[in-house]
Amino acid sequence: MSFSADIDHSIAMQGFADKIYKSVLPIKEITRFTRNDNQVNILDKEFHIDCVLHLENGQIMTLQEKFLRGKYANFDCFTLEYFNNQSTNEFGEWHRLCTDLYFTGYGEPETGFVSAYLFKTLEIKLALLKDELKGTLKKTTTSNANFYAYPFSQFKDEWFVYKKPYAKGNLNNV
Repeated sequence: MSFSADIDHSIAMQGFADKIYKSVLPIKEITRFTRNDNQVNILDKEFHIDCVLHLENGQIMTLQEKFLRGKYANFDCFTLEYFNNQSTNEFGEWHRLCTDLYFTGYGEPETGFVSAYLFKTLEIKLALLKDELKGTLKKTTTSNANFYAYPFSQFKDEWFVYKKPYAKGNLNNV
């Protein structure tokens, strides 16, 4: 798939994600950062923040989103880019992730999410620091990046704000 097709898929899945966010948090407004004229918002570029959730009480929460195709749902893991470019040691989100929450969802625009996870980023970072999560370092097949894959089965229930685990044939919307 092309980068453009990935962006189109992500945009098509946003409404399903918004429904989930609003089901668990008192959200007044959602602000997403988009690429304008190939410019990346500084919050996305430096801290991997894709959007801001404005809550009804005036607080904000930052969020990173990853919308993956449903055919990959059986992987059922949190992937965290370690190096964006291994040859230049350009840090990925593993080094610079500064969001309150992280969303990973597998699905298709026609059917919604097969599985979806909204979890507390700080809890994951602390678990990594304490060596409570065991990831596997993998290289991407489409770029010079690599990433850690952490199975959601290793996550503690209290790390989740929302989860809809994968079940074969589970194509319910949301």
